[in-house]
Amino acid sequence: MYHLLDGIRVLDFSAYVTDVVGCHFADMGADVIKVEPPPRGSLSRLVEPYVTHLGRNKKSLGIDLKKDDAKAVFTKLVKESDVIIDALRSGALDALGFGYEDAIKLNPKIVYLSVSGWGKTGPYRRLPSHGQSFDTFSSVEPVVVEDGVARSVFNSGHELAGQMGCSFGVIAALSALLNAQKTGKGVHIDVSEGEAGAWYFWSAAYDLLNKPKEERKFTPPSVVQADQRTRYRVYATKDGTAVFLQALEKKFWVNFANGLERTDLAERGNWSMGLDAGGYEGEFEELCAIFMTKTQQEWLQFFIEHDVAGGPTNSLVDLMDDPHFVSRDPFVEVDNFNGDGKLKMLGTPVKIKGEKFVPNNPPSFGRDTNDILKEIGLTDEEVKALHDSGAVQS
Repeated sequence: MYHLLDGIRVLDFSAYVTDVVGCHFADMGADVIKVEPPPRGSLSRLVEPYVTHLGRNKKSLGIDLKKDDAKAVFTKLVKESDVIIDALRSGALDALGFGYEDAIKLNPKIVYLSVSGWGKTGPYRRLPSHGQSFDTFSSVEPVVVEDGVARSVFNSGHELAGQMGCSFGVIAALSALLNAQKTGKGVHIDVSEGEAGAWYFWSAAYDLLNKPKEERKFTPPSVVQADQRTRYRVYATKDGTAVFLQALEKKFWVNFANGLERTDLAERGNWSMGLDAGGYEGEFEELCAIFMTKTQQEWLQFFIEHDVAGGPTNSLVDLMDDPHFVSRDPFVEVDNFNGDGKLKMLGTPVKIKGEKFVPNNPPSFGRDTNDILKEIGLTDEEVKALHDSGAVQS
């Protein structure tokens, strides 16, 4: 982990994709305490990557907040914390006595971050849903209906809207922390994953919102390119992969053509509007044949040498071996607490000069319960009494 957020304590109520929020905080050095109910802990523990990857650098507090003696202990913890991540179903923490209105009375500087699929308001706020619903809701994962059969275009299952919601939540919470340090006032932040997913298409939305309704049309991204662009599209290469040519501007198209020693191509174009996406008769077929003469890496080197806009295309399998990706030192390892050896995972895209990102191991359920209780002043006898009553577990 890094140490940019040393001294910041975060109480993390999250499960599944919302564990991303606490992971971002923990990776930057915050003291992130994953609050987990006995006897088995968070639902995230049902799926290994959520606890192993997103649980790294966190602590685990096993505590039953339905018990009065546990509530008393947790009240003290809220008073000494900076952020609460409420990613449970809407109203769950309120029912336990630790909703925003309760927390702000205990700690006026608390940053209370609620991240949920639908948000705290609106007609869907109580609709139970899983993460991929917010992708289909926000059009991040388009659904098409053909011959009466509905199918999703991507069906990725990667909960992209949820990931974006978590990222927006972290940005907002860090902003609120800075404000709390200046003003002494906390705030309640409400982030909807579905709304965050819609922001993915902010440019297209801008276009739609500024047209009359009868003129609005949006073709979602698809695995098949239906338009006639030839200078901004992917092309198959000699080795069975592909590259993305992005030569919309005159200089890039001319550089591409001159690199091929094709002056006839260089002269073909109309840049009166600044850009030319191509689409000339026969150009697509000609470019398909040209790109089949080199491998992906050979084309990328060509693009670099001749200053042509473009890039590689990768499946996730290919990406793990992409020379540029690997050169960025993207992987880290943690101990496999369920067995022997190490588990490999992605690190963080954040690079800090002079520091190396080395994660701490993810916690087994309740691993840090006793240490956390002692940090807030409980004696050994008091900790033992909480264990005896079933209020906490380690």
